[in-house]
Amino acid sequence: MNTADRSITSLDTALRRRFEFIEMMPDASRLSADCEGVNLQQLLEAINARIEYLLDREKTIGHAFFIDVKNLEDLKNVFQNKIIPLLQEYFYNDYALMSAVLNDNRMICEDKEDKKDNKYLQKIMRIFWALRIKVP
Repeated sequence: MNTADRSITSLDTALRRRFEFIEMMPDASRLSADCEGVNLQQLLEAINARIEYLLDREKTIGHAFFIDVKNLEDLKNVFQNKIIPLLQEYFYNDYALMSAVLNDNRMICEDKEDKKDNKYLQKIMRIFWALRIKVP
């Protein structure tokens, strides 16, 4: 690279000038339709539809987040370690907007029967209760 390519904005321009880019949007069809009763395809589509509505399509979550999910424990780990932190960054810790993205997917629920020993999601619910945000 030459001296004109040293700043970040110039770096982006330089890369686009030198390489061809192919847009790859999330492809839910690559995911399992039944992971212990959870349809990962519908889950990804629902989350991305809400993110696209609230932010823009550039912020949608890719299918790669869910590729290695084989059971509910894997799914919880993906939400805990990847999706929740990403949404916190996207929405600047606005838990009401995060709830709008996740709650209709039942990733955050109020029914004691649905929680079954799901301590991580209970922790998220306590955050919502502490902020006095009603989760439908």
